[in-house]
Amino acid sequence: MDIVYSIRDMIYVVRGVKVMLDADLAAIYGYTTKAFNQQVKNNIAKFDDDFRFQLTKEEYAEILRSKI
Repeated sequence: MDIVYSIRDMIYVVRGVKVMLDADLAAIYGYTTKAFNQQVKNNIAKFDDDFRFQLTKEEYAEILRSKI
């Protein structure tokens, strides 16, 4: 049950869409963020455009504030 709550805490709503940060996904799968992003880049055809997007600095700052 704790794992479910931990994962729920990693989900944010940005632009009306539920998202998870690359760093959180990397931690779940046991990768560094850099290695996780490299895997996505190397396999970009497997990821739909609506599956991934870049946050603005403001959106990222808002997520960081919400974690505190």
